[in-house]
Amino acid sequence: MDVSIIPIVFDGPNFINRILELEIDKDIVAAQLTLDGFRTRLNAILAEKHITVRVDLVEFVCSKKLFGQGPSKFTQTERDSMLQRLMHERGIHIEEVSLPGSSEKGVDTTVASTLETYLERNESIFLVSHDRDFVPVLKKLRGKGKKVYLIALNDTFPHELSNEAYQSLRMDVEWRHFFTYSYPRYYINRNFTKEQFRHMVSNADDRQHNQLRVDKDGEVY
Repeated sequence: MDVSIIPIVFDGPNFINRILELEIDKDIVAAQLTLDGFRTRLNAILAEKHITVRVDLVEFVCSKKLFGQGPSKFTQTERDSMLQRLMHERGIHIEEVSLPGSSEKGVDTTVASTLETYLERNESIFLVSHDRDFVPVLKKLRGKGKKVYLIALNDTFPHELSNEAYQSLRMDVEWRHFFTYSYPRYYINRNFTKEQFRHMVSNADDRQHNQLRVDKDGEVY
């Protein structure tokens, strides 16, 4: 069975908002999100479903604005550290678009042009977005015989997008694979602070174990 290697394009702000809607703390998203983990799990699902494509190159398009809204809005440090970390993952490219005002339309335009550019030399591509603004470009690409696979991250994925796509795959139930977990350690008898406690909880929360322990030497982990 021949397998085609194709790229995947993330509408960055839209993707992060969908992840935050899963009620995952922004601290965890900023510190632990991994696009490599997302790609690895997606490729496993494609193999399980006998779909003859695999994802390699990743384009993550975003503006220079902060991700999230209200209490889930990233700080500048969280945004920058997350993007810098993602840049070091294999095959991941971060495309930052400079935008005036509060609109993210420049991101949409860049995502659309990236889809068209890649599909000049590929027959298929993945798109991660719930934005209905992509309906016209998907319709155009479908008319050219191109196959756009879509990733859905909740049960309210727009039907208009699915209608123009070659296939939609639901992946919100796979969210554990979107994160890589590290476990910081602090000594509780050495000026253990509220900030250190928050850092520990946000970075050690793998939604499976959720355990904090203190050893006999006063180390909390």
